[in-house]
Amino acid sequence: MMAYFFPLLGAAISDSWLAKYHTIVYLSIVYFIGTILMAVFSINGLVAQYGSYPIWTAMFPLTLVALGTGGIKPCVSSHGGDQYLPHQTEALDWFFAMFYISINTGSLFSQYITPLLKEKVVCWGTQCYFASFTLPALLFGIALIVFIMGFKHYRVVPAIGEFLPWKALKGTVYAVKKYSSATADERQRRGNWLNFAEEQVGPLFVEEIRMFGRVLGMILPITFFWMIYDQQGTEWQEQYEMMNKSWGAFVITTEQSSIFNTIFILIFVPICAKLLYPFLERRGIRFYLLRRMAVGFFLVILSFGVSGGLQYVVKSNYDPVSDADGKVIACPNCLHGAWQLPQWALLSLGEAMLSPTGLQFTYTQVGRQMNC
Repeated sequence: MMAYFFPLLGAAISDSWLAKYHTIVYLSIVYFIGTILMAVFSINGLVAQYGSYPIWTAMFPLTLVALGTGGIKPCVSSHGGDQYLPHQTEALDWFFAMFYISINTGSLFSQYITPLLKEKVVCWGTQCYFASFTLPALLFGIALIVFIMGFKHYRVVPAIGEFLPWKALKGTVYAVKKYSSATADERQRRGNWLNFAEEQVGPLFVEEIRMFGRVLGMILPITFFWMIYDQQGTEWQEQYEMMNKSWGAFVITTEQSSIFNTIFILIFVPICAKLLYPFLERRGIRFYLLRRMAVGFFLVILSFGVSGGLQYVVKSNYDPVSDADGKVIACPNCLHGAWQLPQWALLSLGEAMLSPTGLQFTYTQVGRQMNC
């Protein structure tokens, strides 16, 4: 929850004072400290014995991680977009696709390797959470160093130097007051009601507020997309838990099951960007950004319809094998986990159409002062 709240803070800091580059660097340091503390606190016997850790040993470093990841979240993709000139639309399109591919490439390895390290490595007499947390901390530290070293190559858009959310709110409230007390002639002369804020914040920023309001109205329904989408981390994993997890010589655990989403994303994003969208364009079908997002939305809805139908079959075939303590150790007669692949494919194709496109849409449709 905190990771998805702190982007508001990161965007405000970036647009108002620090600019994107320095916001990313400073909050990434906070992020990095959080990942290190997660690894250190997981050492068995350092703070407490395994199984009896006080809650702060998790919540304090995770809060730092949430502040870091949330704070840089609105800045990273838009900082990348700043490197392109206005006429480089195709290159910008491919950048947002590659950006999303990069995220999911990292996710592919982390989702598979970190649970494996925890289970297969023993340290301080127990499961090695230390190894699982140290690996991403190390890789994140390397990534941060590489990013900082590239500073001289970046186009850094400077911050405005004032708190933009407050400026936008102040201008909007001022416009409402002036419009409500204005005569009919004044309203007709000014045109749009928001134009009454020009004397307070200037005509350029009034246009930025207007653009932001339009984009916000288009983006708000996407919150329902993510409300549905994130059920894959709960409902779909619970469904997979009731299925046969043996994939020949491999066993894909419930913790690792979301790897299917990542694999499909790595397939579908470049296919959409380099094959599907250009193919439609060549045949005169303008598959605009909002159209891509709308199709992606309905594909995700369809994926959960498929999942709901599959759940009836999964429950009717659930026949687990348990040990003496009642813990499920196998489910050989249960429906195989491969039956989840169609719903993962639909979900991932919908995400491939909506998420990187949404990043590009908001970046290109919001004014330059508020595009973080």
